[in-house]
Amino acid sequence: MPDTNVCQYFPRWFREILDFQYLCRSEKEELEASIRSDVMEQSEKRKLIESILAQIRRSDERAVIRMRYIDRESWNTVAELMFGGREDYEGKEDTYLRRVHKVHGAALQNMAQVMSEDPNMPAPAKQ
Repeated sequence: MPDTNVCQYFPRWFREILDFQYLCRSEKEELEASIRSDVMEQSEKRKLIESILAQIRRSDERAVIRMRYIDRESWNTVAELMFGGREDYEGKEDTYLRRVHKVHGAALQNMAQVMSEDPNMPAPAKQ
């Protein structure tokens, strides 16, 4: 809030505007701090995921995890990106979608194994 000694000489409506501006500025600063914190947290999580993925042998497993969780693609888009260039893709989208789900499952199992073998990794969250 601006200096109250000076503000007492202004009309009430003007003081209310100053109060509102102060509150808005304060709220803006809080939101910016929260956003900075969220961005840092997301960056740390991404680094953790990338460090786990670096230890996964199969490139298709790494690709599925990256596309789905880092690029936030839909399952259908992941299937199309991975297998869309194949001649028989059209008409067999469901087959390739199931294949992507299998690769995803294997990737998650391999990631869990990597995490369990590394004592520095955080324990997986339980739901």
